[in-house]
Amino acid sequence: MLLPSNGPYIHSLNIIRMTDRNLQFLQRQTSPSTGLSYLTNATIPQPSIQQISLFIPGFGCPATDYIPLITHLHTPDHALSAGHVYVVVDLPGHGQSPNSILPTPETGGINELLVQLHAELLSTHLPSSSPSSNQSPIPTTLYGHSMGTLTVLDLFAHTLTTAPSPLKVTGIILLDGPYAGTTPPTPFDLTTLATYAEHYRSTMPDRIAQCFGPHTSPETVATVQETYSRLDFAYLIRMSHYYGTVDGRVAQILHALNRHNDQLVATGEDPVRLLDVQSQEGDFENERKSLRKGDVTAHAAFVREKLDGRWLREYVVEGTGHFPHLDDVEEVGGVIRGFLTEELV
Repeated sequence: MLLPSNGPYIHSLNIIRMTDRNLQFLQRQTSPSTGLSYLTNATIPQPSIQQISLFIPGFGCPATDYIPLITHLHTPDHALSAGHVYVVVDLPGHGQSPNSILPTPETGGINELLVQLHAELLSTHLPSSSPSSNQSPIPTTLYGHSMGTLTVLDLFAHTLTTAPSPLKVTGIILLDGPYAGTTPPTPFDLTTLATYAEHYRSTMPDRIAQCFGPHTSPETVATVQETYSRLDFAYLIRMSHYYGTVDGRVAQILHALNRHNDQLVATGEDPVRLLDVQSQEGDFENERKSLRKGDVTAHAAFVREKLDGRWLREYVVEGTGHFPHLDDVEEVGGVIRGFLTEELV
């Protein structure tokens, strides 16, 4: 599990205690219909669901990465917390979700699993919100970190193919997405996959080390490196092959978001807004660098070019690593609160 550190050792201890305490706030569940393992604060029965936040971690990352951010966002006396259900998913082959629930990740299939999980949550925790009811869809905000930014963009595009979609996306939050529509699909050849995976495993310590920043504690570094050492890289490479193809469609997805929002605005509805949080630039094979205020990454320039500025919000976390939702949780949490509050106005 990744844990943030913004300063002295005592601060790290406070974060650890906070995280342990909120493992009771967020309960581990396994979806009967999909096999996905996830964390949620939903109870049975849930008194009401006013808002759903669906969190997707990055390549190789577990759902527990998001616990500090959710802890910061959820306070009982805050308007955003009333009726707010958080769902943090371990993707197949990540955390506690097994590979077997998605045997061929290179062909996709995660969208269908996430939509099914969303429907299952509503029917289980709030039966009146089942698809057969006439209740309006529950507003849902999608969060994605790193490769997870492609997951949530692909999921949003998937919801546009189902009319009306039971998953109503009202906001998208991207956390240090490194993609700019130019990533070639990961080489995929079953005959050489095992060899390539072992090579990839041998380079992973150096790759992941570039993602840490000055706010990352030595304890976190050791834990993350150990977590990555146990991953099934052959499986994850197959999954990343699919998301390489998604990167090639991001321009198309952002244009679809523009068209969708134009239709919403024309009918008097609120548009789907996107918050793009950036903290590092560079690929994972060469040098990565922290950002300063005013820096514009290739990713940010790409998103600015493709997405109408009316529904784009941007924020740069200065002088940190690739995990701003962990290492800079108070700063990032405050930005997200402001973004979500703006949505309610």
